[in-house]
Amino acid sequence: MVWNSSSKALEDDFHDFGQRNFQAGVLFALAGMGVILNLPIIVLLLVKRYRYKKSLRNIDLLILNLAVADILVAWFCALVDAIWKLTYQWLAGNASCKTVKFMQMFSLYASTFVITAISIDRCLVIANPLRSSQRSFVSGLIIAAWLLAALLSTPQIYIFRLEKAPFLIDGQELWQCCTHGAYSEPWQETAYVISTFAVIFAAPLLIIIASYAAVFQRLKQKADMPHSPHRHHDLRRSFSASESGRRRKQKMKLAKQKALLASVLVIAAFVICWTPYHCAMIYFVITRQETADDTVIINAVQHVFFFGKTHITYELPRSPDEAACARGQSSTLKVTDFAPELRTTGVMIVKQKSETTFYFGNDVFCACSNRVIRATFFYGFRTFDFRFHNPIFSRKPVHPLQFTSSARQYPSRLHLISRQNDREMAGKQNHPEGRLDKPKYKVADITLAEWGRAEIVLAEREMPGLMALRKKFGGSVKILRGARVAGCLHMTIQTAVLIETLVELGAEVQWSSCNIFSTQDHAAAAIAAAGVVPVYAWKGETEEEYEWCIEQTLIFPDGQPLNMILDDGGDLTNLVHDKYPELLKDGLIRGISEETTTGVHNLHKMMRAGKLRVPSFNVNDSVTKSKFDNLYGIRESLVDGIKRATDIMLAGKVAVVCGYGDVGKGAAVSLRAFGARVIVTEVDPINALQAAMEGYQVITLEEAISLGGSIFVTTTGCKGVIRGEHISAMVEDSIICNVGHFDIEIDVKWLNDNAVEKKMVKPQVDRYTLKNGRHVILLAEGRLCNLGCATGHPSFVMSTSFTNQVLAQIELWTKPGAYPIGIHILPKRLDEEVARLHLDHLGVKLTKLNPDQAEYLGVNPDGPFKPDIYRY
Repeated sequence: MVWNSSSKALEDDFHDFGQRNFQAGVLFALAGMGVILNLPIIVLLLVKRYRYKKSLRNIDLLILNLAVADILVAWFCALVDAIWKLTYQWLAGNASCKTVKFMQMFSLYASTFVITAISIDRCLVIANPLRSSQRSFVSGLIIAAWLLAALLSTPQIYIFRLEKAPFLIDGQELWQCCTHGAYSEPWQETAYVISTFAVIFAAPLLIIIASYAAVFQRLKQKADMPHSPHRHHDLRRSFSASESGRRRKQKMKLAKQKALLASVLVIAAFVICWTPYHCAMIYFVITRQETADDTVIINAVQHVFFFGKTHITYELPRSPDEAACARGQSSTLKVTDFAPELRTTGVMIVKQKSETTFYFGNDVFCACSNRVIRATFFYGFRTFDFRFHNPIFSRKPVHPLQFTSSARQYPSRLHLISRQNDREMAGKQNHPEGRLDKPKYKVADITLAEWGRAEIVLAEREMPGLMALRKKFGGSVKILRGARVAGCLHMTIQTAVLIETLVELGAEVQWSSCNIFSTQDHAAAAIAAAGVVPVYAWKGETEEEYEWCIEQTLIFPDGQPLNMILDDGGDLTNLVHDKYPELLKDGLIRGISEETTTGVHNLHKMMRAGKLRVPSFNVNDSVTKSKFDNLYGIRESLVDGIKRATDIMLAGKVAVVCGYGDVGKGAAVSLRAFGARVIVTEVDPINALQAAMEGYQVITLEEAISLGGSIFVTTTGCKGVIRGEHISAMVEDSIICNVGHFDIEIDVKWLNDNAVEKKMVKPQVDRYTLKNGRHVILLAEGRLCNLGCATGHPSFVMSTSFTNQVLAQIELWTKPGAYPIGIHILPKRLDEEVARLHLDHLGVKLTKLNPDQAEYLGVNPDGPFKPDIYRY
């Protein structure tokens, strides 16, 4: 501000309280909108990052920084100016004058530069996706935006100062925060304003135009590429080989239209938001008129609207089943034709699946018409329905807000929202009633069903235990009649045989996978196509999709909840106990059968904490599971996964096996059989002694790395086994993989945050360039490499494991009350029965004890032959 107006004009302005109050009211409203629109985004993203320990995607990180910048704009531009309007003069002193003016320009610069960074990132997602996936690059953009904003705002500290007016108003002195006396020549102010215009408007506008032009050009190039007849797979989706070139061109045309529309909207929004302010500034400076500071707030809240509407997360065209958020209109209590909602802990969101649904942090904006932007936000037990009528903002609570879909693969997930007050909701929220509108199944490609069915037929021949149980307990017996089994276990061909065995025994079954990469899409398609079992699984799920899939299995199509759990790793068990405890009341769930070591550890932790509320069977520690699946299964599937992923020759290599339990034993013997020199690391002295007695060198991981280890396999079930300091010291192109259940054994986050470059060699094979110039190869993103990079254990050994699972389900279902809440092992007689069912397939003939021998040993001639404490 400069003192270039008459004292009379200023005095009139001073006494016009109505106008000043109106202006202040508008500014207060805009400041409030800026906070209301941006603060929930910041809170949700921070909760996701720190409370639920989920890493933020690159776009989430950019949105977080944009929201912070826009809140600063709302505070320092709108809120401060509103207070200033009421006081008229500056009452806070010289230091705060300089600080506020610095922060006003800093926030505006930061908001604009982050918007520009988002445009660059969106461009690279399409043009150079490998580079765009690097956290270090996005972090560099963000740091550069804030540092540049701070640097360019520094002149404000020297230009603005507290000055006294050269006249009195009502006999009082008037002090203002202004630029009076800062410029010795008029051209200096003109130069400063024009340079600011160039940096905060012209240059970002050119970058935004170039970025979206590059996006459009890249999509055009993709559309013009000749269509390959070969089937293509990636981590997220698969395309059918039968997809016609014409359909591909149509989808690429749609993608180009989206890119063009987004480009026009983003550029137009930027121009509309900024042009009035900069034009006014240049005009007033050139004509030496005083400029009202409150014009800067034009941009304060606008970013949040325009970003929500136009910064679409672009992807190359998906299959039709994965593309459909229809263009329907929204009604008061129902939003139609959405992709399925996904649920994170405490917050429910909708995933982007079309050009009419947009990410906005954990909130989602859906433009259901040209005039209405709709956002649905779930927090705790309340549902808020936000509608933006360009730009009127209103909010109304809706109990409940339902979602439906006409898309074949994407109807809604079940809703568990009560209609009562918060306290009643807390007790009743997880007790849905009636038939639920949810998909019959969700798989990658239903046309793979025939292929999957052919492999299921082959697997049945190799799974004699399950076939014997079908014959004994199926038919007219239907021993599991009335059981509603929710299964969360790797959706493979072998699992398909398990599922159909449960159905043959009379159970109703719903299924999801326990790992985002382990699903065999043709197996899932075969089960889905049969039309009996709802299955929700596909290879390459996101974390949110993974949880959504599990939640689909909680309530059956007739509206009845599950009453049996078949779990692998404990995710389904944890979900029910933590989020839906209502399903555990009155003994509704009769039992849990847990497949793997990690899941059993989880059950014991829950038991010690007093949280376990259901009788549970530890299937993992059945001898015919742990000593067969864990040992012999991994002996064949580990090397299969490593070789399919890398084509490496193992002979002569130094392989390091972290952990020497049953899985570690199988891994070590497998690698040794291929000629590798095997080193073992262990924390347990008994296991370490076993490894040493088998002839393996047992040393620390640090020593193994120094001896030239080049293949590293984690088998421990513990977290943080291979950390950043280990990875940095590994030899060139070391292979790192895991066969423990979860992706916690290898510090993948450190790799993603600290690698200079990440390059996908092929699906689930990533080569990282480290800062020291060396490279490492990570398989299956640190998850199960035998399932992520191969097909898992052979059918025969899985028959022993799954026969235990079925027997555990039968025990729990047919003997309610026989097993108290706790963790139980299958009786020895059943363990031996599992083994017996598999002997004929291998041509094994048992020797039979005579009565004298049986009496001498103190056993029944038909078994059991060993006491429960016997270690095989």
